[in-house]
Order: sequence, then structure tokens, then C-alpha cells
Amino acid sequence: MDDLALVLKEVATEANQVKEKLSSTKAELEHIKQGAEQSKGTERITEDRYQKLLDEAYKETERYKNTVDRLRLEAEESLLAWNDKEIGFVSCIKSAEEEKTLAQQENIKLIESLKAANDTSKMAREENFKLRDILKQALNEASVAKEAASIARDENSQLKDSLAEKDETFDFLTRENERLRVNEAKAQKRIKELKQLLSLASTKESKTEDKEQREIFKSRNSIPGLPEDGKKLNKAFSFDLSELKIPIEYVNENVADEDPKKSEALKGSIFDTTESPKSEPHTPVHRRVPSSFMDDAETINSEDLEHLEGSHFGDENDHRNAQRKSRALLRRFGDLLKRSVHKKEPSVDHQTVQKKEPSIDHQ
Repeated sequence: MDDLALVLKEVATEANQVKEKLSSTKAELEHIKQGAEQSKGTERITEDRYQKLLDEAYKETERYKNTVDRLRLEAEESLLAWNDKEIGFVSCIKSAEEEKTLAQQENIKLIESLKAANDTSKMAREENFKLRDILKQALNEASVAKEAASIARDENSQLKDSLAEKDETFDFLTRENERLRVNEAKAQKRIKELKQLLSLASTKESKTEDKEQREIFKSRNSIPGLPEDGKKLNKAFSFDLSELKIPIEYVNENVADEDPKKSEALKGSIFDTTESPKSEPHTPVHRRVPSSFMDDAETINSEDLEHLEGSHFGDENDHRNAQRKSRALLRRFGDLLKRSVHKKEPSVDHQTVQKKEPSIDHQ
């Protein structure tokens, strides 16, 4: 019973660990989804911001183009006026010297205006160069933004792939749990069948007891009848303990039919081997229980046969004692069957936990 309690505690701790792993994977999935949504929001914000910057840059370029065109028109108009004035100056020089001084003053003014126009044109050129640099920077920033967007898309695709893989592993674990539940139901059916066998054995034992009592009353003083009674008792307690085996091998067949990759991953687990003679703790329970059970049954048969042999030489009280001992023997036999069944149930749970752990490691 202490071993049974320890095994149950180990199974409970392993089940809690599996539940904690599932909860941690779910939390990681939620965290990854939140990160993906945040990255999408930041991507949209950056795209809107860079679009606004590009629109402003285009507006500034158009404004500077308009100023350049206006300055060109003014320069052309000034050149035309200058030509007209030169023609008037030539005519004025011929007409009068007084107008020459006025023309010189006007020439000085025009030179100053030309210098100012040249300065403004230089400033416009410098501003054009600055605008070109700004456009280059904007283009570089746009390329960087495109690269960042492509990186974000790659990360999103990787996150989607990881989510798909985790969903596949979760579906696989759910299928394994359903298979193990089916195995548990079949094991319960086998236990019911064993209980029926126990009831049949008890009925046979009662019949053999009646026969033995009749033979004892017939031949009290006859010693040669003892071996026959012992044989009958052994026959009453002999039944096929190979029926106690719990079928588990069909799990690997189902896994191989559904997914051959997962069946290769489950190789080497407890579902592949039924015996392991090298180390005693790894031997299956349904292989170990019959041997100990047969040893106990042999000791019971040897001890109780001796008591039954002694009962043939006693009086009626001895016959009653023999009946009591046979009943005690049946009770011990039933306790052994119950003990074997209880040993099998935690072994099945332990196998289910061991089946889950390799599947999680395989992920």
C-alpha cells in the first residue's frame, strides 16, 4: 500500500507538471499574439508618419519650383527692360548729355538690382541643393522603413508558423489523451471480467469443498485419498493469469496509421516494449504481478494442503476447522486478485504519463 501511495503521488506530480507546461505554452501564445498586434500598430503608425513627411517634402519642392519660375520670369523681364533702356540710352546720348547722367545713375541702380537677383538665384540654388539632400534623406528613410516593414512581415510569418506548430502539438496531445481514456475504459472492462472469473472460481471452490466433505465423510480413515484432494484444490485455484494483461500495443498501431512521423518519435517509449529483463523497475506490471501471485498461491496451496491432510485424521471439529481454513484461503485468494488489480491501475496511469512526456519533449 505504501508503494501504491508513492506511485500515486508521483503520477499526481507528473500530471501537475504537464498541466503547468500547458498553461505556460498558452500564456506564451497569448504573449506572442499581443506582440504581433503591437508590431502591426507600430507599423501602421510609422507608415502614416513617413507618408506625411513625404507629402510635406513634395509640397516644399513645389513651392521652391514656383519661386524659381517666378525669379526666372523676373530675370527675363529685367533683361528685356534693360535692352529697351539701352536702345533709349543710345538715342538719348545722341539727343542730350544731361540725360546721360540720369542714364548712368539708372545703370548703377540696375547693376545693384542684378547683384540682388544673382544673390537670390544663388540662394535659390543652395536651397535647391538642400531640398535635394532632404529628398535623398527622405528616400533613404523610406527604404529603411520598407526594410523594417519586410523584417516585421518575416517575424509575423515566423510567429504564425510557430503558432501553427504549437496548435499541431496541442491537437496531438488531445488525441493521445483520448486514446489513453479508451485504454482506461478497456482496462476497466478487463477488471470486470476478472471479477467474474473470481466469482466463478469461488463457485468452483464451493463445489469442490462439498465434494471434499462428502469424500471425507466416506473415507475418514483412508490415507490414499489425500493426494487427490490436494490435486482438486490445486485445480480449484489454478486459472490462467495471462488474462490479467492489459492491451496497450494497439496505441502504437493507431499512431502509425495517423502520423508516421509521430510514431517514429514515440519509438523507445513504454508502448514499444513489453519486457525489459535488464532492470527490474522498468519491467511492466502485468509481467511481474503473475509471478508474485503464483508464488503466493503456491505457498497458500502448500500450507493449506498440509492442514487439509491433518484434517483427515481428526474428528468432526477438525472437519469444521478445515472448512474455516478453506474459507480463509479463498479470502486470501480474493485479496491477492484485488491487490493485483490495484497494482495494474497505477501502472496504466504511469504509462499514460510516460507517453505524454516523450510527446512533449518531441515538440
